[in-house]
Amino acid sequence: RDVDWEIRSLLVLADASVRRKKIDEGAAFLRQALGLLERTDNKALHADVTIAFGTVLLAAGQTKKAVTTILAAIDIATKADLLGQVALGYGRLAEIAEQEGDYRTALKHERARFAALRLMDDKIHARHSQALQLRLDIERSERERAVMRLNTERLEFDLESREREINTSALSLAQKNELMSSIIEDIDAVIAAAPAQRTVLLKGIRHRLSSHMRTGEDWKNFADKLKDVHDNFHASLTAVCPELTPAELKIASLLKLNLSSKEIADILHLGIQSVDIYRHRLRKKLKLPSGTNLISYLASLG
Repeated sequence: RDVDWEIRSLLVLADASVRRKKIDEGAAFLRQALGLLERTDNKALHADVTIAFGTVLLAAGQTKKAVTTILAAIDIATKADLLGQVALGYGRLAEIAEQEGDYRTALKHERARFAALRLMDDKIHARHSQALQLRLDIERSERERAVMRLNTERLEFDLESREREINTSALSLAQKNELMSSIIEDIDAVIAAAPAQRTVLLKGIRHRLSSHMRTGEDWKNFADKLKDVHDNFHASLTAVCPELTPAELKIASLLKLNLSSKEIADILHLGIQSVDIYRHRLRKKLKLPSGTNLISYLASLG
């Protein structure tokens, strides 16, 4: 601030005057500085100016006033926890006592100066230790965040892999159930065929079934994978609409995979119309507005 800068300038001028043995000039500069102290709450400046004024009084031969002034400066510095100024003040008092031949008092002030300096060193060391601990804490937090980021990326990758597995399983089920539908048509053809041809046709059907059709096992594997990935989805959907049936939850899970009605129909071995009815029921139970896309809504859950 401007006032603080002006006071510091006056301190420099006063010090220069005293060094040139112009004590009165130095005292005049310091009186100006003392008058400006009322306009600042900078306690360090209060202590510095008061100590400097005591030093000038000492140079002018006013020892008693100098001691009183420096003790006042020490009191200001002590209350503001300005240990450097406290040590400086006691150093000045020790010099005065030594010049007076009062070595006992000089020793007392010197011990007080040393105690202030030691306490200042302890506080500086404590601040450095706190700064070091803070830096270590920051570095540890950064490492923990890095580990969390890596774990998140790994989990996201695992989730994407599982979703790809589900989509693959869904398509496989759809293809196999489509095959089953074609075999049913072949059976109808067997029924309509002449007796002599039925054996050959049935053997062909049996071979195709044994080679390609394990609907129960495939559905179990698919359902297990679906549950692993979409546990949160089921919980969220049930929380929104507790009255959904298990069949409706199954349809909703498959819709979340962005499968078409035909693909879902093939997986669950239903008619496409039945899947569309389920979709209508889901929209109705979830109370979705006409402009809201069902699949987009389901994708936003879980």
